[in-house]
Amino acid sequence: MKFGMLIKVPLIAVMASALATAGTAPASAGSMREHIFDRAQLALGLDPVDAQNTVEGLKIEHDGTSATADYMALSVTVDALTTHSETTQTEDGVRVMGLLQSGESTADFAIDLPTGADLERSGEGYLITSPVGEGKIVYGEIESPWAVDADGKALETHYSFADGVLTQKVDIEGAKFPVVADPKIKFGTSDGPGVYWNLWGHEAKKIAAFAMSTAGLTTAGGCIAAGKLPNVGYIIQGICSFVGVPTMKAILSSASKIIKGTKISSAGCYQIKIVPRGNKFKKVNVKNCK
Repeated sequence: MKFGMLIKVPLIAVMASALATAGTAPASAGSMREHIFDRAQLALGLDPVDAQNTVEGLKIEHDGTSATADYMALSVTVDALTTHSETTQTEDGVRVMGLLQSGESTADFAIDLPTGADLERSGEGYLITSPVGEGKIVYGEIESPWAVDADGKALETHYSFADGVLTQKVDIEGAKFPVVADPKIKFGTSDGPGVYWNLWGHEAKKIAAFAMSTAGLTTAGGCIAAGKLPNVGYIIQGICSFVGVPTMKAILSSASKIIKGTKISSAGCYQIKIVPRGNKFKKVNVKNCK
């Protein structure tokens, strides 16, 4: 089973040259850095101005050095570990940009994840996941990285992750300096922002069969007691630990009704939005449940 809210965090690296030109008065160090970050985003068609509105339920805090994106009590923080940095809020997340100096080819970002979560490689980026039952919760994503130099030239770049630090490596051959590197936290999937529960068909059948019993769960027993329920305890405990007993009961009741009306293959992978609760239960690629 896989239960997920998607948070996308693309890491960006941008190279920029000195901005003062002949016959132009030199700008202050602060305004020059700001201009570099603006140019870096504009080079990729991104808006360097903070968005005035965000998706419902998303809260963003950022201060130019770090950013925290919180969605439905799920929080991810990114801190730029470079000397100079800047942040830009978007409608669905936030970018954290670090500046690299001449000769530097990597940008490091400290990633603070929800308890029990980790980064799992997905294409050129990462998913933010936690194990649940036979699958996992997916909180979000770090999107594929990009890199651009001062002339707008795209550069080769890739990620690695170890010990809570996300590192972006940039091929700097022939590029100009300094460098801007950026993780963007984004919540949502192609179906929109929210928390998505992905589970195997055989797990879905157990949930549907247990629907009547879930109504009898009490908050007194808590999540530990839920984990001891026969056949489905390993599924329910993961959800319960994530959202709490009352919300878990509502989720299972709603999901069970939808599951009962769906033709299910035991070996298939299925997905349903649970925060906010949706009304569709669809078959998805099995990789969503692995």
